[in-house]
Amino acid sequence: MIDPAYVARVALDGIEADKIEVLADEFSAQVKQSLAADPSAFYAA
Repeated sequence: MIDPAYVARVALDGIEADKIEVLADEFSAQVKQSLAADPSAFYAA
């Protein structure tokens, strides 16, 4: 589980840096990265 204080810190840092999107954990970053990949990779046998 992610520490709520860490999430708050990352979110506030992102706001201060005028970021459009803030991802506070590695799993979310991996999901976001996979969504930008070639969709055929999801259907490979």
